[in-house]
Amino acid sequence: MSCNISILRSFYEENFCSAEKLAEKVIEYYYGKEPPNFPIDIFKILGEFGVFYEYRELDRLEGAYSPETDEYEAAILINIKRPFTRQRFTSAHELCHHIKDYKQGVLCPFNSKDPIEKFADRFAGELLMPKKYFREEAKKLVREDGYVHPDDAYSLCLLFGTSYEAVIWKLFYNRFLSFVPDKKFFRKAKPQKTLGKFSQKHLLEQIINSYTYFPQGQTSPLWHQFKNKLVFNDSRMEGINVIQEDAAKIITDLRLFGKESKYYKDIENQEVVEVIGHSNVYDFILNQSDIPDRYLLCELNAILFKLAPHGEQMGKFRKSDNAITGASIQTVHYRDIEAELFLTDKDIVDLISNLEQFTISEYLYQAAKIHHRLTQIHPFENGNGRVSRAILNWILYLKGLPPIFIPYEEKTIYVNALNSADNWDLEPLHEYCLKRLLYSFVSLNDELSLIFEYDYISD
Repeated sequence: MSCNISILRSFYEENFCSAEKLAEKVIEYYYGKEPPNFPIDIFKILGEFGVFYEYRELDRLEGAYSPETDEYEAAILINIKRPFTRQRFTSAHELCHHIKDYKQGVLCPFNSKDPIEKFADRFAGELLMPKKYFREEAKKLVREDGYVHPDDAYSLCLLFGTSYEAVIWKLFYNRFLSFVPDKKFFRKAKPQKTLGKFSQKHLLEQIINSYTYFPQGQTSPLWHQFKNKLVFNDSRMEGINVIQEDAAKIITDLRLFGKESKYYKDIENQEVVEVIGHSNVYDFILNQSDIPDRYLLCELNAILFKLAPHGEQMGKFRKSDNAITGASIQTVHYRDIEAELFLTDKDIVDLISNLEQFTISEYLYQAAKIHHRLTQIHPFENGNGRVSRAILNWILYLKGLPPIFIPYEEKTIYVNALNSADNWDLEPLHEYCLKRLLYSFVSLNDELSLIFEYDYISD
């Protein structure tokens, strides 16, 4: 679906309507006679109105807008350091600029009292929480005293994908509150603590599914930096005692000198051996177009330990049973490994053969499911974690997505998510992988802002 932004621009220019009326017109034009699905997918709307969005770490800004030019499409920046609900509000705010203020050039506001910015704020609030539907839902929460209790407002936050503060003020202005909210009320309510108990995966999925990622080649400095972090963190996850600076030196030397690298002569050092092997694993993956299977799984394990003592014995399935430290399940019996991997191969082929039919989030869910199954099968004596995560990244690569890695400081979060998956709940693992994928999007496209000059986004 592609929407004609000129229709909305003409509507505003002919009517000079209120922010609320303009938001109402956007909903009417976009959804037609059908009621919106909440929370409104503002990121999909941006794309269909011709707006490219990028996430960045911004110091003082919530976001910024740049109109389309002969060379570039319209674009907005969104501060990744803000909560998802705030990012959604910022996106709706910038959409208002795209409709109403596109002739003014780049808008990068520091003054929230500017009438243009206040108009965009009102537009965003109405777009994400349309008065008609908000009132319908609020009426369901009215108690015997004729008002909505503040504790019940959290359900509206979850429905509309907005902050507690925004919902409370909307309730107040629509006369659903018996008091005037103030700073003391919000401090006492501690909404972030309450909302933190609820998953916001559905909001994250909307961000991910419409995100534009520019794949990086192996010669990109951004990829070099990212790969250093990936190998370092993945190695530390498995107890390899290496510091990030040393991992980066090893990988850089390998890139420059290949097998003539001085580190190839230091194969008595186990840390060096496994960093080299891990680096080579990702070089191998990024030169592949094949669909990974159990034979290529073995090859990854062999590459990982090629320089290790008795490396020629790696890349073969274990011949005895083992256990996963911290896991609540028993790994697959060694005699069943081949059969279980045969079934996993079929799952991978089915996924890759139909990859265009999946949203990014749906595809990542299936990839995470396969990754989890490989951790349960645990086919090798050593290297299972790194190889199973490499297969996950290989699957992502085949859809044009970046790899993800787990910061070693977050190992407990990752392991807990795997344990939940062991008990048939894949949601925590899926949500965690979504967060890591967003990090990869931002990290690998960090210098690719096609619209904004550095002066606009730096402190």
